[in-house]
Amino acid sequence: MTRYVPLFAARLLSLLLVIVGAGIGVASAFHAKNESAKTKGGAQAAVATLNLGVTVSINTNDVYLAGEVAGIAQLGLILVAVLDIFLLLLDARKRHAVPNAPHVRNPPFSSRTLVLQVLGLVGATIFAIATAAVTTDFVAHRSAKVTSTFANGTVVPAALVASLSSKLGISPTYKSHGYLIFLAAAPWIGVFFGLIATIITFSAWRRYRALRNSEPGVESGSTYGNGKY
Repeated sequence: MTRYVPLFAARLLSLLLVIVGAGIGVASAFHAKNESAKTKGGAQAAVATLNLGVTVSINTNDVYLAGEVAGIAQLGLILVAVLDIFLLLLDARKRHAVPNAPHVRNPPFSSRTLVLQVLGLVGATIFAIATAAVTTDFVAHRSAKVTSTFANGTVVPAALVASLSSKLGISPTYKSHGYLIFLAAAPWIGVFFGLIATIITFSAWRRYRALRNSEPGVESGSTYGNGKY
């Protein structure tokens, strides 16, 4: 039966790595959100100690929206990997089935659905690549929109805001914050393992197709190659 569940161990390992890698990507989004709240709170507290009577607003919606979408893409990779593992494990008990067993008459479901598994991995990986690329671009080239107003509603000039931020050691540039760099880098781990899993699953599909085409007895649907496992 092992022949009819090709690359079982390699597929299982690669899919487990997808879950781990994509899980890191999801965790990076939560970590960035938590660290951002701390950074904003610290900046506002620092400004308050100066007693200037101004209110500071730090807008980072663009990078966090991109990060959240990237996190959703990583969840998609995890979902596809979990489903594929489930299909593999369903057939795992049959891998050492006794030859000519009367209940073994159809190919394993995990093998019959290999094309769908490949397509699922390809789609999830492409989505993950696209969202990771956007997040990386935002972190590398964009900055937070920092604005400040006096108590009477007068907007503080941008030059003064920039000078104040510099004196307080607050950088609006995304790439100057480690947690945002992590947010940009982490999704690529899931993408990397997603690509590996896709290649391995595609290779398994090619092996399975070649095996089925080489054994007319299997194509007829009667037995697994006349009992040859």
